[in-house]
Amino acid sequence: MRLVLYATQTINGYIASETDETPWTSAAWKNYRKNAKQFKAIVIGRRTYQIMKRVNKFRKIGNPYVIVVSNFSPAESSNNLSYVKSPAEAMQLLKEMKFAKALVAGGGKLNGSFMKTKYIDEVWLDVDPVVFGTGIKLFYEDFFKAKLKLLGVKKLPPDTVQLRYKVVK
Repeated sequence: MRLVLYATQTINGYIASETDETPWTSAAWKNYRKNAKQFKAIVIGRRTYQIMKRVNKFRKIGNPYVIVVSNFSPAESSNNLSYVKSPAEAMQLLKEMKFAKALVAGGGKLNGSFMKTKYIDEVWLDVDPVVFGTGIKLFYEDFFKAKLKLLGVKKLPPDTVQLRYKVVK
């Protein structure tokens, strides 16, 4: 099971503004959709799920199986959607459903919880030429350490850069 954390961030480390806005360049959105389509499963938090559902992003990334990590489990049900309460439950479900790889694309709390539990194998970051004064950080402030090895750097026209890292375990 390979787990990839994928996010677009500002050059100062924010993945969204404090009002959940993500005003990325068209190059960053195009690259996100292209890369996300490689995955048949996506793990996100409740807020990210609500935002993606509202703007119909799941269809744009190939309608992957969605696992929402949340303490709140609504009555909503689907063949393509599951709610779990922790990263460990998400990993168990991914393994039971025999996914070879999955994408983690949540907010800072979810991203941090998956890094802290050492489930993430790779980190893909699209760095957009934008600065937010405040916002949602890539990782929520929680104590964990990780070492990464650079796998590659790719320039996305006109001014976005993608960084790919392997998490050293």
